[in-house]
Amino acid sequence: GGGSSNTNGQLFTVFDISGMTTVDFRGQRENTGFKNGNVAAAVGIGTAELSSTTSNNLRGINITGGSISTNSGALTMTGAGTALTGGSDHDAIRTTGATISSGTGAVLLDGTNNVVRSGSAINASGAADVTIRSSDFVNVTANITSTGGSVVLHSDSDSSGDGRVEVTSQISSNGGDITIGGGADPATGAAVSTSTIGVLLDGGDLDAGGGNISMRGSSTADWGIRTVNGVTIETTGAGTISLVGDSTGGGSSDGISLGTGSGSTLIRSQNGKITLDGSSTARYG
Repeated sequence: GGGSSNTNGQLFTVFDISGMTTVDFRGQRENTGFKNGNVAAAVGIGTAELSSTTSNNLRGINITGGSISTNSGALTMTGAGTALTGGSDHDAIRTTGATISSGTGAVLLDGTNNVVRSGSAINASGAADVTIRSSDFVNVTANITSTGGSVVLHSDSDSSGDGRVEVTSQISSNGGDITIGGGADPATGAAVSTSTIGVLLDGGDLDAGGGNISMRGSSTADWGIRTVNGVTIETTGAGTISLVGDSTGGGSSDGISLGTGSGSTLIRSQNGKITLDGSSTARYG
């Protein structure tokens, strides 16, 4: 009971933190960080901290299947990838098919040097916040649910001027704010791309349930913000919706492009203001 545990350098498929205040799970430092092993369960009332620093140009944290949860403590993953181009083997954090949940503690996935790919369902109870942050690209392919806490997708956290956001799943905050952006402060700065779309919602829905939704995207090569293949962005009550998109790319690049692909885009609020603020040097705002 009580205390803490440091499992640096060891590979576990199951661990129980119910009797500990903090667990620092660092995994294998060599090659792939966690060596592609599953964290099948981390259940308890304490704080779970998973961190890794890669070597040999491979992933920092890689979790496939299983579940990671805390009853009341925060859950943090901190991964360092490698600043190399080409291939997802260099991701800072990659989760696939797992379930990540916290009782009342915040959930944070924080990656440096490379991409954070969240392919695991994230559930935060008790108005806990969920933040996915990367110095590069943020890619969300599984549902995120908060029961009143904020949900933040924060790319380009090192303000290098390159770090986009892509969402292909549903994000529901049930009264908390949903913020998608980049730079030093995602509430005021944009997710940025120098090669493609700044913020892409591809069949991904945003539902704030009374909270505010803010999305900021910018691109020097393509659309600032684009929605494709059937997207709904909505909130209720006094919740507001704001989309700010900027494009300095050539050709047919718009600041904001809504409803392209195989489905339309619905943006809906109850009593709150909806703001679409687009600018483009090539075509339409």
